[in-house]
Amino acid sequence: MNTLQTSSAIAIVSFTLGTILFLLQLVSVDNHNLPMLGFYYVCIAIVVNLIVLLALAVKLFIVKQKVAILKSMAIIVINAPIAYAYAYILFEYSFI
Repeated sequence: MNTLQTSSAIAIVSFTLGTILFLLQLVSVDNHNLPMLGFYYVCIAIVVNLIVLLALAVKLFIVKQKVAILKSMAIIVINAPIAYAYAYILFEYSFI
């Protein structure tokens, strides 16, 4: 598996796990372990995604496939506003 496929897979897995945790939190309001699990997941996901993003940025200057690398970088970066939206929804509406 090459770097572009790996980075896309990491971004998709990161998005999927984050969405599953988000939906679980919405469904089970009384579970107090999920926010802590979500917090740890977000911390790990940030580190992993930043490492992959850095590897892609380095590869951007080495390889000729600049458009494909930029697309992979965009897929990873798009997870940040989605995570922010999930956190905003949980913080804003979980206390109603």
